[in-house]
Amino acid sequence: MDFTEQEAKAKEWRHVFVIKDDADFLNAGVPKGTRGRVETVGNGEGTQAGSRGAEGGWFVNIRFYPPRKPHGVLITGIDKEQYEHLLQEADRVAA
Repeated sequence: MDFTEQEAKAKEWRHVFVIKDDADFLNAGVPKGTRGRVETVGNGEGTQAGSRGAEGGWFVNIRFYPPRKPHGVLITGIDKEQYEHLLQEADRVAA
């Protein structure tokens, strides 16, 4: 499920935590508990064939900061379903 343009743009610069392990995230070195920030959003135009979001729906790109990777790991093409099931916004985390 894709974001609408308005939903995706509203996520820009949001801070998130990974709340569930995911095979794609783990392969990129991003385990549960890793913090990240939505850096950009897009709608699939100009993305590589076969990449997430390549069908033209809106998605977000998040830079995660796992241990021992000071420059972070950018995961692109995260759709609404992945965002809602794998991530939690930092401002929504209970204190």
